Amino acid sequence: MILPPWSMWVRVASPGRRGVWIWLPLFLVWLSLLPFALLALALTLVADLALLLAGREYHHYTLLLLRSLGLLAATRGMAVRIHSKGSIVDLNISWKEEVTEDDRRSDEDPDHARGGQDHGRRGRAAARRP
Repeated sequence: MILPPWSMWVRVASPGRRGVWIWLPLFLVWLSLLPFALLALALTLVADLALLLAGREYHHYTLLLLRSLGLLAATRGMAVRIHSKGSIVDLNISWKEEVTEDDRRSDEDPDHARGGQDHGRRGRAAARRP
């Protein structure tokens, strides 16, 4: 059984600074949306049954609803990283409450926050030379 994501971590920072991590508990959102999802499921079942009895060609609204919920559950593990000159925004959607080691490294290492560019011992000046 595929479960929807339980939490979301959002980090907002400026380059060279640690930034702020915000934890958003998505399981509270799912609990509040559960009555609406059950109502929608009941309505799609009735609509599919009515369309099937009427002989209509398309009567798969319940399947559409269930596949949409499956698509929502597939967002677990998604990570979005936006790095620009003035700001850094990281978004992690997970099924458990954790921040990965990769996320912690982006806090500590400014090169990692800019996309993981590593120029070795020679430094940036040597990397820019042809």
